[in-house]
Amino acid sequence: MLAFDEGEQVFVPFGSNRTVAQAGDPNRHLCFVAFDLLYYMDEEGQVWDLRRTKFQARRELLEKVVVPKDRWLEVAPSMITTSASEVQSRLEGAMDNREEGLVIKDVSSRYWFNARKKGWYKIKPEYEGISETLDFLVIGAYFGDSQKRRGGLGTSTDLADNVSQFLLAALQGNGKEGG
Repeated sequence: MLAFDEGEQVFVPFGSNRTVAQAGDPNRHLCFVAFDLLYYMDEEGQVWDLRRTKFQARRELLEKVVVPKDRWLEVAPSMITTSASEVQSRLEGAMDNREEGLVIKDVSSRYWFNARKKGWYKIKPEYEGISETLDFLVIGAYFGDSQKRRGGLGTSTDLADNVSQFLLAALQGNGKEGG
């Protein structure tokens, strides 16, 4: 889900969705951008679980079943490449457009809930001057018992599996006495 500004004809910075949804501004609205299809219901009402289907086949079906409505419902742009220079070019284009980055997916990969890697990689550019590196120390944690927090996987009693938030501390000044 992204927010779109009709006046500027641009997607607004990532993270603005809630503000746009609640503001009621007629020049800004949410736009659903589909990038994958995990379940599909056919004309007979049969529901198909596509998570174990290869990404390329899911993507082809997504492009057939989604009827885009410009800036309201779109299918995320996609390309197949084996060239690092093409990926670099796309990343530079994303940076020029102030986009969040790229997701690289192996066309033969399957979908795994709560999994990292498995043929999917997120590449985010670093924007000069927009962020700075900060050092924090974890000084505490808040614990939850929600199965949703753990991805619905069992009932672990390991404290690390039940952390819902960390409490952080930052040093004020330059870290030297009197500084």
